[in-house]
Amino acid sequence: MIDDHPFALCLTHDVDRPYKTYQSVYYALADRDPRQLQSLFPGRNPYWQFERLMEIEDSLGVRSAFYFLDEQHLLRDRPVRDWFEPTDPENVPDGDAGRVAETVDATLEACEAAGATLVDPVTVVDDDDLADARVVGNEFKRDVDRYLAEIGDAASVDSLAELVETGTMAPSIEDRIRDLGILDVDVDGLREDPDYLRALVQREVMRTETIDRLVVDDLDAVAYPPATVPPVRMPELQPFEEMRCELAAHTGLPAVVVQAGFAGGVPVGVELLGRPFDERRLLELAYAVEQETDHRRPPEGFD
Repeated sequence: MIDDHPFALCLTHDVDRPYKTYQSVYYALADRDPRQLQSLFPGRNPYWQFERLMEIEDSLGVRSAFYFLDEQHLLRDRPVRDWFEPTDPENVPDGDAGRVAETVDATLEACEAAGATLVDPVTVVDDDDLADARVVGNEFKRDVDRYLAEIGDAASVDSLAELVETGTMAPSIEDRIRDLGILDVDVDGLREDPDYLRALVQREVMRTETIDRLVVDDLDAVAYPPATVPPVRMPELQPFEEMRCELAAHTGLPAVVVQAGFAGGVPVGVELLGRPFDERRLLELAYAVEQETDHRRPPEGFD
């Protein structure tokens, strides 16, 4: 009571960044501020102190309110619908413009007519963020050399460098290895390479935010074409920039491709990416798509 007037005291807490796991590492690298790593230590991270704060409130007989900043996604958003269209129109064979998108859309519409719930638009991470998470150029030499060492005398060469020098690799694969400078990678220094470490953090951020999108939007899966142009005939190569499988590769989330129909006489697929350890649901969805559309059959000339 103050001057015979009742009053109430409201105890509140404003929490701007309730770090859980990867955020502190991400901000330390992105902002070049090692102080962000302090939140990894006990007693510095508010996310892990809620139970202790509630114990203090109980002992004092008070209650308080917490207000959290609705932090934006660390990565840029892009509608998954954009993945239905080619990145470079020059990669699209004459007469095939839009065929993949039309074929996949027809399959999704058939699933909707059968009772599936489609949510559109849905966002995924941006292509530039996907590119920043690539580590195959860093790890390929290391992993191949480890494999060759494990099989020992069963291998005819001891390293990736020796394998390339044999001249027995497909020219497109050899050219890619040389063009990316994979043979020059210092595999022993990867753990001290800031670009490599930043890419690893990016992958963890991407995985967490992709799962967040699936949960918040209550999605069983995200659907998109695994490639935006029809398959090419050998010895031509499928344009790398038209492939849409990087999200599954970088996040480690389960994905399955099921046939969506045909475009120009060749099969076209639809990729379903789901939640971690939810392969059973993905297989159920893939089976349902196959049963509803009946597209799973050999293309003409392959009977």
